[in-house]
Amino acid sequence: MEKKGRKQPAKDVPLITPNIKIADLVRAYPDVLDVLIKMGFEPLRNAVTRKIVAKLFTLEQAASFRGVNLEEMLATIRRAAGIEVCEEGSALRPESSVTEEGPVPDLKGDATFLGLVPCPIRSVLLDKFQAFVQKLTASTGNTVAWWMAGEGPGIGDVRDWLSRLIEERSFGRIPDLLMGVGTEIFLHKKYGRSLYDEGIWGTIQTDEISRLDLRNLEDPGGKLSLQFAVLFVFSCRPDRLPSGVPPRRWTDLAKPEFRGQVALPSLDLPIVPDLLGALYHYLGEEQFSRLASNIATTLHPARASPRAGVKDVPGVVILPLHFSKLAIATGGVQIVPEDGPVAVPAYLAMKSDASQVAASVARYLTSKDFLGPFWRFGRLVPNLADIPTDMQFEKLISRPWEAIFMEGLDAIPNRLISMIKTGGAS
Repeated sequence: MEKKGRKQPAKDVPLITPNIKIADLVRAYPDVLDVLIKMGFEPLRNAVTRKIVAKLFTLEQAASFRGVNLEEMLATIRRAAGIEVCEEGSALRPESSVTEEGPVPDLKGDATFLGLVPCPIRSVLLDKFQAFVQKLTASTGNTVAWWMAGEGPGIGDVRDWLSRLIEERSFGRIPDLLMGVGTEIFLHKKYGRSLYDEGIWGTIQTDEISRLDLRNLEDPGGKLSLQFAVLFVFSCRPDRLPSGVPPRRWTDLAKPEFRGQVALPSLDLPIVPDLLGALYHYLGEEQFSRLASNIATTLHPARASPRAGVKDVPGVVILPLHFSKLAIATGGVQIVPEDGPVAVPAYLAMKSDASQVAASVARYLTSKDFLGPFWRFGRLVPNLADIPTDMQFEKLISRPWEAIFMEGLDAIPNRLISMIKTGGAS
């Protein structure tokens, strides 16, 4: 039964989701325009500019471009449109067992899942997974307990929780399925390495699919299923470079002319250890040291846009592909390095004793419906049978698997971070 007092859009009016174009949003909900302008989207005030920009950007892209929290933005806009929202800031939906943020809960159900996902598309994934769980429970009677958090805000909680369970050897409290970006939570000795070594993780059997040849990212042990890869490139403002000439290769960033001209993603992000490890093995000790000495600052990729209000952003920013596309709209240049993007993998692991219910959940997590938003958000998704790609990736730079196991996950990244903080000195 519909809640009394809740305003629902007409059938021909689009839902307010991260993927809605601003033009469609304003056309359907005219009062929202003033709200967007007050939130800092000043170009929308001009009718001519609005006509151009509103057709190009979705709410998700606008939030990243402006450096604002997508879910808070959605909640504010939905309220302005007269659509009731819940306290967490996502659209009202049926009750579930999910805890969206905060300390990691104990999950109890016929299948359990914990996922760390990109913040800008988290709302979309929450709604998709909630719908899948409701359908599964209605058709089979089985329950799925799950927790899904933004990969940046949630990684600290997951690290602490996983470290505690590993230390206590409380493997029974580990969820049936664990998904996250980077190798750290899966293979770091403090976190998931013992689960890998002791056979807690099994092999995920998915539907027969045709995959991109990403053997450098695939787990040779077969225990971690590659979900997607975050691709790192450059965003460049040539007018801020002394030479006015943008870099074309990763090796260029080690040259003297880029000293003090390079920004790196925030060092506490879960993608950074793999990004640094990949660059170190590609560039070598000497060139990586030179790159480290050229780093002027670190910042979250969303803060690299001029509209984010951060002063003195360097001329070259290393950031994920989807953020670099936004540079074009502000006079910048998106550069896919000639020697290839750096690829940081995201994996899905399933316990070896997981139930058939968990196997059904794993099939959904590797499906087009769930992975589609990742692909649209600029992630490289290897499932070619379900998701087409127009990207060409003859070259990909990644952290070698043998290096992860031989060096450990701590030694190299910690030393590299120290090099960056000290201007190249190891």
